[in-house]
Amino acid sequence: MKIAVSIFKENVSPRLDIADSLWLYQIDKRIHTAVLIEKCIATYDQPTQLIEWLKEKNVTSVVCGGCPHFFLRMLLFHGIEVAPGLTGDPANVALQIAKDSFQNPITLSNICGWRGHNCFHCCKGHKHCHSNRNTKRKYDNTNKKF
Repeated sequence: MKIAVSIFKENVSPRLDIADSLWLYQIDKRIHTAVLIEKCIATYDQPTQLIEWLKEKNVTSVVCGGCPHFFLRMLLFHGIEVAPGLTGDPANVALQIAKDSFQNPITLSNICGWRGHNCFHCCKGHKHCHSNRNTKRKYDNTNKKF
């Protein structure tokens, strides 16, 4: 599996859209290795340019500190997983992914799209994610909520 780590000043970039470079790692989860194979300057202005480049390089996942929702939706639509919320040394982050220490990449199936809520996780514990959406909620006159 090949991953792209977004880089800003030699560390994982706090946001994908401000990365100054992308480092490509070849991950082998069978033997828990992460090998840096390429360092590329980030020259994309639009998410579509980034996606074209990632597909050219056969990248399956992107690692970043954070990801704007528009970028996230486009990446997921094109089958590229996103692993946000990671910081620090890129080699260490790639090695942790190789060791399966990071378990929850974002996929289309685990994004909360409830009324623009835009949760970037599995939505565990969110009341709106577990309610029966086929039944209408009754209006509660005491606190003015549905």
